[in-house]
Amino acid sequence: MPGPKKEKGRSFMKNVENELGDASYSQKATEMVLKIYDPAMCCSSGVCGPSVDPVLAQFASALSIISKQYGIRVERYNLGQEPQAFASNETVKAMLGEGGMEELPFIFINDELWVKGRHPSKEELFKALNIKVSMEFTSFAAPQNDSACCADGGCC
Repeated sequence: MPGPKKEKGRSFMKNVENELGDASYSQKATEMVLKIYDPAMCCSSGVCGPSVDPVLAQFASALSIISKQYGIRVERYNLGQEPQAFASNETVKAMLGEGGMEELPFIFINDELWVKGRHPSKEELFKALNIKVSMEFTSFAAPQNDSACCADGGCC
């Protein structure tokens, strides 16, 4: 009789693991790798040099979020600083040979080309990585006229 209970328990745990695996984003996220092959730039943040590049600044911010909050591994290579990363990747080398440096950046998700020639928006990046961002708002009660926030009993 212990045999069926054990099997039933094992089956139950397997169902729980399957359900949690399907619903848990963080487990899937840690398995993802985002690789960015950027053109030669002084910095990847977009806030250096004579003018700020807002697209690069937003992209750098999004990369920080997906790395720190969602555990996605981000590897970013700058042609001017890490040419060996470009030379050692056969796909990147072939793409540079075909289209030239004008097609940079190349962005790969799990070694599959996702975007080339531009830095995507945060929304595009989150969608491609299956990150669902929900905006949660906390509601606050409006101050009452008879509240003690001002000396005269009125609201400031």
